[in-house]
Amino acid sequence: MLHFEVGHYSVRTELQRVQTSAGVQTYAARVLTLTGRPGPDAAIFRATLQFSTLFEPWYSRATAGQFDRSAALSPRLSVWLPLGEFPCYYDILRNERPLYLAFEAQPDGSLSHVHLGSTMSADDLPVDDGMFFRART
Repeated sequence: MLHFEVGHYSVRTELQRVQTSAGVQTYAARVLTLTGRPGPDAAIFRATLQFSTLFEPWYSRATAGQFDRSAALSPRLSVWLPLGEFPCYYDILRNERPLYLAFEAQPDGSLSHVHLGSTMSADDLPVDDGMFFRART
């Protein structure tokens, strides 16, 4: 599992009005942008967690998202979640330290697991890792 320590975050609220096959609809969204602390290789992870009523039908999926590692020093993670999950994530961001975002990406970049929390298990965080990004071997 890959992970990074969250250095800071921002939050914003959005309303989107769009034309769909079902007619005109309005979607509410909250967006968390997380920026990691620089790793030993100077890489700075950035993650965008978008919570929206648009994603409510996807609720049964474990994770919807993408990991873009095309920029070696600025890997990006995009995660799409139901709006109803926003309060839990935001509460953790405001109240826990140190904070880590861990994730498992498939070879095509799709995500199969996302974890936001204040602790990592010994299996996910090797002793020599210095709490920064490293793939578990």
